[in-house]
Amino acid sequence: MKTQYLTGLLFGLLFYASAVAEPMLWVTEPFHPYSYKENSKVAGPFAEIVQAACDRLKVECTMEIMPWRRALYMAEEGQASGLFGVAKTPEREKSFFLSDPILETAYSFFALDSTRFRYQKIQDLNGYTIGVYGPSATSRALQNSAQGQPVNIVIEVTNLTALKKLIGGRYGDNALVLINREVGLSLAKEEKITNLKLAGDLQPIVYVIGLSRKKVSERQARLFNDAIKELIKEGKVKTILNKHGMRPARLTQQQKSG
Repeated sequence: MKTQYLTGLLFGLLFYASAVAEPMLWVTEPFHPYSYKENSKVAGPFAEIVQAACDRLKVECTMEIMPWRRALYMAEEGQASGLFGVAKTPEREKSFFLSDPILETAYSFFALDSTRFRYQKIQDLNGYTIGVYGPSATSRALQNSAQGQPVNIVIEVTNLTALKKLIGGRYGDNALVLINREVGLSLAKEEKITNLKLAGDLQPIVYVIGLSRKKVSERQARLFNDAIKELIKEGKVKTILNKHGMRPARLTQQQKSG
């Protein structure tokens, strides 16, 4: 059974390589520590995983980093082959063929370390002002969760703006920021912000790789995801993520059984 699967995968990969004559263009946003520029190239765990899949498929892939709205537009409209660092949501499935889950993290609350706040349930947010970057998947998650609650949500143009307003007291005494956990920790370290603490998770999130439905056929997307599946099974995705201090997504029962 496994021999048949590997044989099928080999033929599929050969077909994919021949079917994609033109190079694949991948786009993403500056989203440290997931995606960023280093030595004039796109770097980070997602870039390494996508490149590993491209190498396996023997497909020439280039990557560009740009503001999120432009990257999303290009991928949705088929001007790019795919987008990485995508939150797995029903909204994204409308425009993209989504890969198997790559990594897990959470939308986390950050508070000043002088406060005793610890998030456990949505009612804990009552009376708080919460800064969040948006419009984004993060801000939508907060708005959906806090609907009907006496919570003041302030949409900011960047995650860093929200953090700086929090530490500057701009949101008042009862204040929080909601942000991707690793992004928040990375920004705090980069900006040398030492008076923040993690104060609980709103909800877990899973990030995937998306291939544009307007650019890539369903068969090509399936074959690309097969390459991703193999990298996961071989432990190569886990090795890349561990190197960056990140947690791989938990394997499904189907993935475990092979």
